[in-house]
Amino acid sequence: MIDSERIRAAFAALALGLCFGLGWTAPALGQQAVAAEAPPAASAAAEDGAAPSPPRAADAVALIPTADFVGRVPFTSPTLSPDGSRFALFIEEDERNKLVIYDAATRRPSRAILLPENLHPSRLRWAGPDKILVSVRAITIVYGVFPVPVSRLFAFDLASGKTFFVGREKQGLTGDDVIYTDPAGEFILLSSSSKLFADAEVHKVFLDGSEFDDTAVRVQKRKGDSDTWFADNEGVVRLGIHFNGKRRRIWYRSSAEDDWDKVASFKYYDDAAEYWNVISISAGSDIGYIMARGDGGRIAVREFDFRTGEPGRTVYEHADWDLESAAVDSVHGLLAVSYTDDRERTEWIHPELAKWQGVLEEALGGAQVTIRQWSAGLERMVVWTGSEADPGALYIFTPAEMKLDLFTNLLPTLDHTQLARSKAVTYAARDGTKLRAYLTLPRGLEAKNLPLIVLPHGGPFHVRDMLAYHPEVQLLANRGYAVLQPNFRGSSGYGEAFEKLGYGEIGRGMQDDLDDARGWAIAQGYADPARVCMVGGSYGGYAAVWSVVRNPDLYVCAASWAGVTDWKDMLDYDKDFLDRRDGKRWTMMVEGEVRKGDLDEVSPREFARRIGRPLLLAHGKKDDNVPFKQHIEMMKAIDGATHVEELVLDKAGHSLVRPEDEQAWYDRLLAFLAKHNFSARNPAPAPETESGAEAELASAP
Repeated sequence: MIDSERIRAAFAALALGLCFGLGWTAPALGQQAVAAEAPPAASAAAEDGAAPSPPRAADAVALIPTADFVGRVPFTSPTLSPDGSRFALFIEEDERNKLVIYDAATRRPSRAILLPENLHPSRLRWAGPDKILVSVRAITIVYGVFPVPVSRLFAFDLASGKTFFVGREKQGLTGDDVIYTDPAGEFILLSSSSKLFADAEVHKVFLDGSEFDDTAVRVQKRKGDSDTWFADNEGVVRLGIHFNGKRRRIWYRSSAEDDWDKVASFKYYDDAAEYWNVISISAGSDIGYIMARGDGGRIAVREFDFRTGEPGRTVYEHADWDLESAAVDSVHGLLAVSYTDDRERTEWIHPELAKWQGVLEEALGGAQVTIRQWSAGLERMVVWTGSEADPGALYIFTPAEMKLDLFTNLLPTLDHTQLARSKAVTYAARDGTKLRAYLTLPRGLEAKNLPLIVLPHGGPFHVRDMLAYHPEVQLLANRGYAVLQPNFRGSSGYGEAFEKLGYGEIGRGMQDDLDDARGWAIAQGYADPARVCMVGGSYGGYAAVWSVVRNPDLYVCAASWAGVTDWKDMLDYDKDFLDRRDGKRWTMMVEGEVRKGDLDEVSPREFARRIGRPLLLAHGKKDDNVPFKQHIEMMKAIDGATHVEELVLDKAGHSLVRPEDEQAWYDRLLAFLAKHNFSARNPAPAPETESGAEAELASAP
């Protein structure tokens, strides 16, 4: 059983409350940004300001300190209140998190709430205009052995100043599954279980700070092996999805007065499962929206009859790309869809939002612009603008006043005028498969015979690269390297068939795609064939190590952060964290249908003594994704080879979250590349000079 008392006590011990001072970092965030750059007006011609990316001086290229690339956006989750009068966000300062509420008109903070050290905020939601729901996560130990994440929910009442826990005293792992929020902010519907692995039920929980037992009303009891509940837009629980270990069972009712009917039952990975990716259910109708494959085979928004389990018309399907999300409301229906081609895109269905998108693009000078948030009546919007060569800025837009106010530049210490533009390219793999990649060329250098870094992404499945700001790419380009990021077979976003091309191709077809990207860059004249190095993290780290095992004639060096080095051990480790069906599917994706049992053939550890090229192996001791043991065993297998360098970071996990860890990796990587794949801006270190006596002897007649 998971006990919420410890989490509640963390808040109580700090006497958590609302703070009203203005003498700390939160206001400085907005004030500093406004001082640095005046906000333009939202009109066809921007007045008294400039777009976030000013013109560049073509010949002026300065070396940017690595510290500037590890700067962190100091806040997350900017979210507008329903009426647009306020917005709230989390700010991290000195490894502590604060919830800060801003006045949307002035962009100045009005209140702040300090969160306990051992709890990490993961999401915030408004409940009406005056209450904020904050999801927090922590790690708990199950059965005295297994560390697992646990989530809980807190509410902050801005009108009364109350801060209180929302939910049961004791409950299962998930405590923040809000399936409906009352527009006035008086209550929520919370789906939760009473203990670990118990069935979920739904309670109506009032947001007045009173105890759960006194005010909670159970609106849906446990049913079967229920794990997911859905409510319609008026707060009636209408759909339940249940898993019994082998099959999914779907229960549905048309209204609160109707009995529940089992409308579907299927194996977990049946094709029918995709038709229950619910977007919304509308009151008074059995027809709602789902995400599923459309008529053209891409993930689309479709109507769906929940009573019969039958998909209806395709509401929106892109001809080339899978949709990733959709926004729906009860008044207008489908508002927008999002997908990624070479960039993240939003297609606005709502005509007024589409109009404002065009106005903002014109006002901000052609930069990539995204409306990230909007209030219920479109009174205000949070707008991001930026590019792969600009981390971007956030604005607050008030349409009625045609007013666009800069809130902050996301990385104000980084001189984005020195960053390099990237471009999308297409090349053919050796089997004829068309592949997309992103090429970044260093500014101020001739795009010919450059040292090249092939930089594969992690995953390898359900991940892809795109045109977006990437600090490692920009650091390497700033140091004179061409950088190529291939979306090899198996990468997400290109459809199911492309993903399946990657099944069983780890270290094989996927690696061919990376080698073929190198060959394309050389054939185009961009890269010097004698100066190509592969660098990557996670799966990309594996690919880097494998590159100097499999094809040492193609690469002068390789550098890996947190790379897999033994696939059998990796799959055994993953089984501890995946249930049987997910573990079986992941194993199938790695091994493929016909290559079961031969993972040693693509595991670098088995060939460690064959590595003859310089290799940098870096890993964090706190990595719980690719465990540090992978690094330890690889170093043992290498057995002290002098051409292998090691970097171990004691406090780093799988991702380089701490700026000091990221900078340590960047500094070591640049030093390694300077020795083995030098560039004009990252030259090889000068040889050591002779000592005084030896120098005198050498110069004697």
